[in-house]
Amino acid sequence: MFDLTENVGAWIVAGLTWLIIMCTVVQVSKFYANFCIARKTLENNMTGLTGQMKRLQSIMTELLVEMRKTNRIQQNLLDLKQAEMTGDFEIVEEPIVEETADGEDVPAEEPIPAAPSAFPKL
Repeated sequence: MFDLTENVGAWIVAGLTWLIIMCTVVQVSKFYANFCIARKTLENNMTGLTGQMKRLQSIMTELLVEMRKTNRIQQNLLDLKQAEMTGDFEIVEEPIVEETADGEDVPAEEPIPAAPSAFPKL
């Protein structure tokens, strides 16, 4: 009927092929398990980095606003210094007008006279 001695080589090749395929499946499943663990770790790290980058961006935005404010003040000071050096400015003194509770303008108090340059003799 069926003689095993005739096809021994075929059975050995089939058995070894099956063994190689099973070893490959085991190795691929281990690799997939390690890959899933690495993927989760990487996603957690990326989530943490995203939060840190958002905080860093807000800090950098605040610094940029402060730098712009500083630059604007420095530019105003440089313009003032240049005007002072070239004499391109004019000092304008305006009287201070105070308002009362009813909204009427009250003239400012008389200016305080300048102090004498020397003390009076006794």
